[in-house]
Amino acid sequence: MDDRISIIVSTFNRKTQLNRLLGSFTQLNCCCPIEFIIVDNCSDDGTRAIVENWKKIIDFADVKYHILPERAPLAHSRNVGISLSTGNIIAFTDDDCRVDPAWLNRLYQRLISCSDYAGVGGRVLPVGDDIYSVYNTVYRVLEPPPHTKVVIGANCMFWKQPVIDAGLFDEYFIVLGGEEIALCMKLGIRGYRFGFEERGIVYHDYRKTLNAFIRTFFNYGTGEKIMIENQLSEYLQYMDYPEKMFNSVAFNHNLKFQVLFTIGIIVHILKQISFLRQMSLTHKTRIQLLGLCALHHFCYNIGRETFSGKLSKTVDKYLADRPDLLLKIDPDADSITPFLKITHDTIPSVLKPGTTIVTSITIKNPSHERFISTGFLVTLENGENHSLFYKTPKPQNMVFFPMTEMVYTFSLTSPFHEQKIPLILAITTQHGALLSDKREKLIMITSE
Repeated sequence: MDDRISIIVSTFNRKTQLNRLLGSFTQLNCCCPIEFIIVDNCSDDGTRAIVENWKKIIDFADVKYHILPERAPLAHSRNVGISLSTGNIIAFTDDDCRVDPAWLNRLYQRLISCSDYAGVGGRVLPVGDDIYSVYNTVYRVLEPPPHTKVVIGANCMFWKQPVIDAGLFDEYFIVLGGEEIALCMKLGIRGYRFGFEERGIVYHDYRKTLNAFIRTFFNYGTGEKIMIENQLSEYLQYMDYPEKMFNSVAFNHNLKFQVLFTIGIIVHILKQISFLRQMSLTHKTRIQLLGLCALHHFCYNIGRETFSGKLSKTVDKYLADRPDLLLKIDPDADSITPFLKITHDTIPSVLKPGTTIVTSITIKNPSHERFISTGFLVTLENGENHSLFYKTPKPQNMVFFPMTEMVYTFSLTSPFHEQKIPLILAITTQHGALLSDKREKLIMITSE
């Protein structure tokens, strides 16, 4: 077997927790060679002595201990670890964790199980049983869901070469949180996927104060804000973000978006009542978890600046600085190249006469670079006699972001007489110029 795994840990002034992590490393079982790389971010608490003593008892792997010349962001520390690594696979965990003996092997087996994987993540269970540990475990805060688009730095493994090709971790992150998400975003845009291994377990020592809880989620939100500011085009292509839910509302009516978004958070929090009732928890614990859930979402979005319309402002500035990337459609032009693509619709193939249904179409900007700005209309035309079956009441103003989709929802009323209608679905300007490819749909109007 040619694979070799480099386990990289960045540490700063956590000699007690680090000592526990190193002790768990001595119990690791793995089917391929490994090495340990400890990157010390200028600790002054005796961390060096802990690592040097531990090196003496490790007889099954190489150990590299590197002290940075000055304090640096976590992304830089991890990049230094990658530069020191000799393995073709790199694994990460944090100095406030300890690992299960089978952790490394489980992640490795998942990584090699699919040729499309750039990386995999695993479960993060708590060391303690305090309310903050319970919250992070119940809501799996540090665990990507199955079929995930990202992995989390406390428990992850990557093939090294794709990470190098993507430019390593971005060092513009000044707070903890976001650097591994940004790396996954760069890899995902290159076509890679990510896996999740339920049995690849690390145990995390969560901070046990309300102030630390608030600061953690605020920093997570700030990390996403930093990602928006530095990698906007990639962010819009790859990430799921709240502004997507409201399409043009978030970018044209920020106050309306704030109201809708706040209501959405409140509804989500209220739904947790029934979710938590399904668990074997005390009434007091449920109330505490509900309060922490509210703090989590509001602190995160305050850090992200969701309520202030940060994403909309960043998009506007981005396009103002790069006007060549914005393609504005001239509605009075004689002919327009179809720039949009209809990727999906929920229009049923059978309708009853006179019924009204709510349906939708999904519209995509297939360009990797262009931002398309236009007021569009959706039209449904009878393919036989060219009569209009449906038309959007008024133009929908929207910036179509690169490689992203938006969903247009509308009410459709079928004719009263039974017939077979070959429909042609299209996106047009107010004056009828075609903006999209055409999508044909055969509808049966029948009372059966």
